[in-house]
Amino acid sequence: MKLFCVIVGETGITFDVEIEGERSVEDLKDAIMERNRNKLKDVDAVDLRLFLATKKPKEKTKEEKDEEGSDEEKWLTQKLRHMKVGQLGEVSEDAAGGLGPVHVVVEIAEEKSVTRKTRARSENDDQRPVKRLKATEVEKWEWTEEEPVYYRKGRLFFVNREKAVQDLVKFHERKFKRANQGIGDTWVIPLLDNDYGFGKTRFGSEYIRRCQSLKSDLLKSDSTKARGFMDTLCSCHTIRIVLNQMQVLDENGGFQAKKASRSLIDCILIFFQIEYGIVPQAFDNLEENYEDILRDLTEEVGPLFIVIDEIGLAFGHNKLDDFVRSEQFIKFCKVLQPLFEIRKLFFLIAGRASFLNHVARRPLGTGSITTNSPFLFKRLDLHLLRHEAIKTIIKNTRWEEATSDTIQDHLQLTEDQVTKAADHLFDTTLGHPRSLLVAFKACGSYDELLTYAVPEVPSFDGLAA
Repeated sequence: MKLFCVIVGETGITFDVEIEGERSVEDLKDAIMERNRNKLKDVDAVDLRLFLATKKPKEKTKEEKDEEGSDEEKWLTQKLRHMKVGQLGEVSEDAAGGLGPVHVVVEIAEEKSVTRKTRARSENDDQRPVKRLKATEVEKWEWTEEEPVYYRKGRLFFVNREKAVQDLVKFHERKFKRANQGIGDTWVIPLLDNDYGFGKTRFGSEYIRRCQSLKSDLLKSDSTKARGFMDTLCSCHTIRIVLNQMQVLDENGGFQAKKASRSLIDCILIFFQIEYGIVPQAFDNLEENYEDILRDLTEEVGPLFIVIDEIGLAFGHNKLDDFVRSEQFIKFCKVLQPLFEIRKLFFLIAGRASFLNHVARRPLGTGSITTNSPFLFKRLDLHLLRHEAIKTIIKNTRWEEATSDTIQDHLQLTEDQVTKAADHLFDTTLGHPRSLLVAFKACGSYDELLTYAVPEVPSFDGLAA
């Protein structure tokens, strides 16, 4: 079950927690602590109070009020403004945290709740507002290392994507040169819109890591490639965001540029809130222009690679056909265009949606006249995995987080068994990445790998290939 939660005092910021339906409240608290381990590192699970979200709590009788004493629902209305209250079970698999539905409100014991600004005040013993520092005065942002790869979290060892990596590097170099020089070729918007289950999300999360490992080879293969560009790109940290309809469209499906630009900032801010529990100083004044906020952000925390994932969710309004959706998408790209000029900021748009078939040439009005899109859209290709790639996955993918054992180690496979298992899985899954994930999740032995057959309707629950 996926539950959306919000922490009191963080209106507009939600996060999702996966938990089985029969689990206890204590289990849910533990899951919330794990999901926010950086933010809540100084808080114990016992300090959390959980409430089911509802905008208008049921009016209590006088007897109930007298019996229960203080009203514990006082936070409901004021703390959930701008939120859409959801009902358990009505959240789709593609839903993501952000400005969205809320199921559970998390209240932290008052003495345990500390934000970056209040912490800064207590350290200085000064009640004056914290001033926004110039880029040269901000303290250096410290990033944490990402978790290792292990398939129980829905991820396989990253293989066979070098061509897509090299293509995206070329597009980003083109963008970097124009941002530096102020003039240059048409802006390129890289799209990753392969069919479902090809590893689009995984590619976005691994791109910078692959650039780092391939840096010397990429420089050798192209003597004209600017070393300054590769240094900047390889210094990037990845932020994945997902936008929904409420963040870019009005109720009739009309595109809202101001709402979209603010939502972009909100989603990036949410990333830092969830992953670190504090936010960079670039977000101190959210009334600033979104371009200035992101430019200041890259100066403060360093180069960033922003993956706008599941793009179809933002434009799937049921009142729009694919042609109109493609037009709204291009309007969104116009919101992104000023950000391309930020030297330390790189983008990728990913997701599968039928309206993306129309973004290169789009109709105007109801007639047959067409015009070129104002951007050069470039698609990246992800391919099916071959035998050798599947063998590499078996040898390198961790079985679980707590151990360094790979799938090969855990199942005690010989080299010959690895080859036979890879051959069988290729024959049955055709090298489809998400189908391979399902296979590894279902099989707990060598014999099960050799007899595995793809289900007629495979379940991809909990997997993000």
